[in-house]
Amino acid sequence: MVTAIDSHMHGDILLKQDKDFPAKYRDHNIGGIIWSYNENIHEVSDYVFYWDYLKNIVDELSQKNSPFFYKIGIHPRTICQELKNTKKLPTELKKALESHMKNPKCLGIGEIGVDGEDEIQEKIFIEQLNWCVNYLPENKRIGIHTPRKNKYKITQNILSILNDYKSLYNQLVIDHVELNTIELVKKINVQIGITLQKGKSTKDDVAKLVNNNLYDINKVMLNSDSGRIISRPYIDFVTGKYLKPEEKSKLLKYNIISFYNLEEYLS
Repeated sequence: MVTAIDSHMHGDILLKQDKDFPAKYRDHNIGGIIWSYNENIHEVSDYVFYWDYLKNIVDELSQKNSPFFYKIGIHPRTICQELKNTKKLPTELKKALESHMKNPKCLGIGEIGVDGEDEIQEKIFIEQLNWCVNYLPENKRIGIHTPRKNKYKITQNILSILNDYKSLYNQLVIDHVELNTIELVKKINVQIGITLQKGKSTKDDVAKLVNNNLYDINKVMLNSDSGRIISRPYIDFVTGKYLKPEEKSKLLKYNIISFYNLEEYLS
């Protein structure tokens, strides 16, 4: 049986750095959701090739007790010059998005968002949200990135943009939320991701969140955001005795199953 589902990670990057990572996840019965992030995007067609690559990676990685899924989208730090020069999302990208949404292993779009004070990032973020309003199936989800730097101010900006997209709130997860931004996100009451990784959140932060009722525990999902290396704090949380068992299971598994409608894959 699956012990945990890493609700935000980058298995495609991990594979290039650590060929044994799938075995390590299988050893602990951990599955994963790979979010879209590729620093080597040079033209619009590269997004399409990359999203297809994620689909193939997920097919290769998935095991009964270690299932993998993926999301596609344009990360704010991976906007190529060709895309910067366009006024709307190119038809090529819209067709690719629509095609992947038919795949049950594709759980939606992400990660999208804003990483700095950048008008182009905001424009691409809004264009992707507009696509979601018109074309994203109801059972698919939207994963939103918040940055390391200037997190509070930029999270405010992201929430201001999202104020025009209330119809999507039930499909949203805002990720990399930390203790200092929880009160901001609480105002719109969406799903949140907490990243257990050096430089982000800690197990003590998670304990404070739960024990002090800082957020509805049924709307919190833990993740590693592992890329170049596996996040040790995340693995330690999965394997350690933190919180009450039922609380831990919600954060690592059941909230994720519920939000992403994964019951049929994990029974």
